[in-house]
Amino acid sequence: MASVGYDKKEALNYWNKCKFELDNYNQVIQEKMDHLDSVIKESKRDVANRFAKQPYSDNIKLDMKVNSNLQQKITQLEKEKEQLTTQIITDKKIHELEKSNMELKTKLTYHSETLQEVKQEKALLTKKADSKEESSFVMMKKYYLTIAITGLIIGGFVGVFSFYENSIEKDPIMLVGEHAKSKYLIQNLRGDTLKTWFPWMLIGSQALHVNILDNNLVTPERMDAIKKVIVSDETLDIDNTLTHKGSKGTTSTYYKGWAGALQIAAQENTELQVPVNFEFSNSKKPLGDITVELSSLSDPDGYSGYTKSVVDQGEILKSHITIYDVNSLSNEQLSVIFMHEFGHALGLAHSSDPEDLMYPVIETNFPYVSECTVDAISGLYDGMKSSEVECQN
Repeated sequence: MASVGYDKKEALNYWNKCKFELDNYNQVIQEKMDHLDSVIKESKRDVANRFAKQPYSDNIKLDMKVNSNLQQKITQLEKEKEQLTTQIITDKKIHELEKSNMELKTKLTYHSETLQEVKQEKALLTKKADSKEESSFVMMKKYYLTIAITGLIIGGFVGVFSFYENSIEKDPIMLVGEHAKSKYLIQNLRGDTLKTWFPWMLIGSQALHVNILDNNLVTPERMDAIKKVIVSDETLDIDNTLTHKGSKGTTSTYYKGWAGALQIAAQENTELQVPVNFEFSNSKKPLGDITVELSSLSDPDGYSGYTKSVVDQGEILKSHITIYDVNSLSNEQLSVIFMHEFGHALGLAHSSDPEDLMYPVIETNFPYVSECTVDAISGLYDGMKSSEVECQN
């Protein structure tokens, strides 16, 4: 609105200046007309004086001649006077029309900006309404999440006690809290969306570049947790009775990081190179092969993580991992969700085994890379393609 007032003021100042100049111009014209009247009167006096000094016969001749010249001059002067009068009237009309046009433009600008402000205000109110609705949804979600976590903590204490009593494993059970759900999408460059899995096609010791997008959510602790999920080669032996994989006394090896699992898969001499080398960066732009984004937003469908991979000719070209609602996750929960999503980024689909890390809903007490998942990696990079990973002992 301030800009409209300023334009209108400038326009009125300009109009007043034009009016002042027009009045001066009209005054000059009026002075010319007055001068013409003076010339005509003076000419008539000169003629009268000349008539008085000449004989009567000469006066008649002179009168006819002067009268003829004077009449022509007077006619010419009157015609010029009429033109000047018409010009004054025309200039005044043009000036009034310009003033009206200027006022109409000012009003149009004013109403246009008013309409724009109304639209902006409407958009702002709509945004506030959406924000309030989202806040209500988040509050309700946190309420139910608190109840669920309380139940899980109580159940966790019971589980830990039983686990300790049986003296089967020294490492603590990792509780994810609310079961983390995951989704993934493989986007084919030809426009097809396929619910399947594909490998990276690397050459020799080529490394996969992992870029953790730089934002205010990427703390040093969270970055270390993400890197550890990838580069750790630490293993863990778990009794098969706990994962319903076998009889008591038998164990299976699990990997706390993908590096250890991938190194085992690479020993199978697969047709394609299994990724075992990784480089890291922390750029604000989505550079590299695998981009990791930490978000404070909640996924509309309630997912904790989402992996989107771009595929062409059966080959992964780029992957983007998003971890949602990071502020509500502990570093341990972040590690578990990221470990699952990184499996998608490597080319794995969901497992059909509820006790496996790659199951659609992470509900296992042992969210590590299983031997079955290692076998799936080996098969994937040896040319095998399937719609799902079967993890059965």
